[in-house]
Amino acid sequence: MPDGTRDVERYGGKYNFSDVSARLGLEQLLHLDDWCRRRERLAHRYFSGLEGDEILTPDRLPPRDNPGHSWNMFTVLLPLDKLRMSRKAFMDEMAHEGIGTGISYEAIHLTTLFRKKGFREGQFPVSERISRETVTLPLFPEMRSSDVDRVCEALKRILRGKAA
Repeated sequence: MPDGTRDVERYGGKYNFSDVSARLGLEQLLHLDDWCRRRERLAHRYFSGLEGDEILTPDRLPPRDNPGHSWNMFTVLLPLDKLRMSRKAFMDEMAHEGIGTGISYEAIHLTTLFRKKGFREGQFPVSERISRETVTLPLFPEMRSSDVDRVCEALKRILRGKAA
């Protein structure tokens, strides 16, 4: 699969949890409300930092007012049609700035498993566009506001430098 995405070749899953993992999970649940509040504040910091950007417009950001959202991630849709770069190139430039990014949404119908079932490129264009353009920015409770500011500045600088 292109752009560093993962492929799915066969059905499967692993649903068991070790005792140690379960214990860690129970301990983490005690902090869940605080972590969600912290991530929500950081998400709003992202919105403030990206507000008014001429390239990364509001329609390319997650819904701002989303009560109950856990903000487990902050995703943006890269305006690849307006850039002289691919998503991978963008991610590489962010990594060069010391900022890790991720890919969280892949077009499942383009994986090996679903291609074997007859699915092909072009059948779900919206899914394919979202898969191609989405990138996940860092967002975790231990982040500082200044970390979010640094991510926003790097993101805007890279996008401005590659605008077509």
